[in-house]
Amino acid sequence: MRGNTRALAAAATIPLLLAAACSTAEKQPTGTNNSSGAGRAATMCPAGGQLTDLYKRPKVAQSGNITAAVEEAVHDYNNNTSTANNFANSLLSLAEPSAFMIDSNLGVCPDGDLLTSVEQTSADPLTIVYKIRPEAVWSDGTPVSCKDFYLPWLAANSKAKGSGGTLAFDPVTVTGYDQMKAPACSDNGKTVTTTFTKPFGDWKKLFTTMVPAHVIEQAAGGTEVTTITPDDTSAKATSFASAYIKKFTGFDAAADLSAGPYLLKSRTDEQSVLVRNDKWWGEKGGPDTITIVTNPDGQSEVQSLQNQEVQIIQPQPDAGLAQQLRSASGVKFNATAGLTYEHIDFQMKLPLFQGDTGKALREAVFLCVDRTDIITKLVKAVNPDTAPLGNFMFMPNEKGYADHYADFNTANIDKAKQVMEGAGWKLGSDGVYEVNGKKATFRLGHKVIDNRERIAQLVGASCGKAGIKITDDQDAEFNAKRLPAGDFDAALFAWVGTPFKSDNTPNYTTDGGGNYNGYSNKEVDALFQTANTATEDEKRNEALNKIDELMAADKHSLPLYQFADMMAQRDTITPALSYDGVFGGVFWNAYEWSTTG
Repeated sequence: MRGNTRALAAAATIPLLLAAACSTAEKQPTGTNNSSGAGRAATMCPAGGQLTDLYKRPKVAQSGNITAAVEEAVHDYNNNTSTANNFANSLLSLAEPSAFMIDSNLGVCPDGDLLTSVEQTSADPLTIVYKIRPEAVWSDGTPVSCKDFYLPWLAANSKAKGSGGTLAFDPVTVTGYDQMKAPACSDNGKTVTTTFTKPFGDWKKLFTTMVPAHVIEQAAGGTEVTTITPDDTSAKATSFASAYIKKFTGFDAAADLSAGPYLLKSRTDEQSVLVRNDKWWGEKGGPDTITIVTNPDGQSEVQSLQNQEVQIIQPQPDAGLAQQLRSASGVKFNATAGLTYEHIDFQMKLPLFQGDTGKALREAVFLCVDRTDIITKLVKAVNPDTAPLGNFMFMPNEKGYADHYADFNTANIDKAKQVMEGAGWKLGSDGVYEVNGKKATFRLGHKVIDNRERIAQLVGASCGKAGIKITDDQDAEFNAKRLPAGDFDAALFAWVGTPFKSDNTPNYTTDGGGNYNGYSNKEVDALFQTANTATEDEKRNEALNKIDELMAADKHSLPLYQFADMMAQRDTITPALSYDGVFGGVFWNAYEWSTTG
């Protein structure tokens, strides 16, 4: 949730949307830098790369501790559940293995430290064979094995139910895994063969940030994960799922193992510490330790950087902060257009937003929110090219982008009132519309972030002129707790996108793991199936844009703008920072960091 990690929520905690076989995104433009020059770091994945282009982490200069400030602390080890799915947890990609890596230019390539090879052995049926390095082990010495690949497949497909009748494994997404047969294990667990029942172009997004299956086997009394099938709803299966949820919630040093260059040694709400994993078989990471301090105040983050209390920050896009960072001595600043986007979701389960009167209210809000004014006042100084966002499936810098929200760029108060009154709403003596005993008033919930508070104030002031009362509902734990629980009237947050378009599926399909606002459109559900089985980009993009057109007509969510991902560092830190929302923002290549100061 840069606010989530398979689409994540943004600099304040962002939910992630992780998704494609190849990226449709064009290279990001270099951001606005100050005179000290902070260019984008070199990519690790070659453009148009092949499966043989395995990436291995480079040998880098060794250094001491580097301290970075973030807006929200890591709170869960397993980011693959709908409850935990949060940008704040995504930096654990430094510890949790992924079959494929994504670099800051959205290149995708196999992780050559984890795998000796990835091979597509058949197109029909689609069959992929992964070979795990013999030396790959978890930090307790247990080999990384096929079990660790089987576990996310099982978690996505299991029909076991927990309390309240919800899926016991609470998967954030099932997309792709639901088109795959059970992974077949061979070669003493070091070879994984996956066969798909339907084509799935985004198969490279699967097996991302995996967790140790053997930890759950032990916690579940020795149950072998590969003995559990998706149709198994026995006590054994539900007990295993319960262990999967409980063992990785919060911080447990004995359970939160690493199969990457760094290990989470300690964690509190105020500070977490990553140390080099002494069982890591690849090149050592640069910093001995990475200290991560929590600071939700952007201005305070900037001051800490200027005072050299921290060396790295990644604040929310903010015009005032950007201006300070551009002129700060000894600081490198960068801001680039990424795949993160700010938006407002209506809670579709609320009677206020249902029926003809509810849709009229939602449309009126679309009309009374002045997206252009918000961008001009809060974002333009960070990235002057920012414009009102017109699509949820594609960002403006991606092929396939089409604007379906151009009618709502600036506020139209008169039309908003016409829409309300046409649906039977009557303006009350207090200046607020009402109908059938309901008042046109609701809370706009968001994480405590300066920029979001300002957005809420601008939205409230503008829509107040249209007879709609919107109150600011700030909560420090909004993204971490209330958002995934659907506890809001309307929600202001950001999704962190990925180059895999199928990652949008759980956010917008009926009962999807990231569908926090209860949106449902059966035609949208069917079109995602079409997009996710398409083997041609043209057919997939056509389906995705039809989805976006339908969502624009349903008016369940209003896109605001594409983020300019901001980052800043002391000039003693190398290399120049770049941003990858999938793998923790600036932390995606923290194993390359070093310091001369």
